[in-house]
Amino acid sequence: MKYRTILLGILLAPFCTTSLANDHVGDFSQWALEYEQVIKKGEELFADPFFSENGKSCAECHPKAQNTHPGTYPKYRKSQQRVIQFWEMVNWCVTKALGKPPLAADSAEMTALVAYITHENKGAALKPGGP
Repeated sequence: MKYRTILLGILLAPFCTTSLANDHVGDFSQWALEYEQVIKKGEELFADPFFSENGKSCAECHPKAQNTHPGTYPKYRKSQQRVIQFWEMVNWCVTKALGKPPLAADSAEMTALVAYITHENKGAALKPGGP
C-alpha cells in the first residue's frame, strides 16, 4: 500500500507546480489511502461468495478480475442489444451470475467493484472492439 501511495505521488507530481505539490503532499497521501481502501473493499466483495445470493463469487469466473476488460467500455454488448457502460456489465454479472438485485451505479459496492477491477486490469493491452 505504501508503494502505491508513493507511486501515485510520483505520477501526479509532474502535473503540479512545485509549490502546489508541496502544499498538497498530505492531500495526495490521503487520496491514495482512500483509493486503496476502496480497492481493498472491491477485492473483498469480488471474492466473497456471501456477497451473492447463490454462494458464487465474481472471482470464480474472473480470478484476479481477468477477462473483464474495463478499458474497452463503453461498447456495444449483444446480450444487452445496446452500447453500455462498464458498471452496467458488472450489474449484468451481479444479476445473472450472482442472482442479486442490481447495484445502484453510484453505490459504494459498485464503486468498489469497478475500482478493484480497473486496478487489476491496469496495463492490460486494449483490444478495441474486443470481448
